[in-house]
Amino acid sequence: MNTFLQFLLIMVCYVLGDIPFLMYNKNNYIEIVKKIQGSGLTDRYYAGFFIYVALAIGLLYLVIPRINNLKDALFYGAIFGLATYSTFDMSIHLMLHAYDLKTAVIDIIWGMILSAGVAAVVWKITN
Repeated sequence: MNTFLQFLLIMVCYVLGDIPFLMYNKNNYIEIVKKIQGSGLTDRYYAGFFIYVALAIGLLYLVIPRINNLKDALFYGAIFGLATYSTFDMSIHLMLHAYDLKTAVIDIIWGMILSAGVAAVVWKITN
């Protein structure tokens, strides 16, 4: 599969994988955002698009080339999720009192699971 199609596959997997988690945790995130900025969520959905683009590029070039089997996909995907989601969550937790540690840890664990799953699905489809 060519690089562009792999990129698209990764994007689709990230978005479809993330939707149930985001919907389940929506009220918690809305409450946190209201505490932080005094109003609801913004409608800057384009920013979400760029987040998924960055995740897809990272997974495509930093994780996919290392994968030789399913175990590799799960391991390297989880490590990528740990690095990317920890960077966001712990930065926000550091700066904003209303972004509690429990939410940060849950989101990091989710990022590890999601990235491992995406890496595994992409590896299975492309091999």
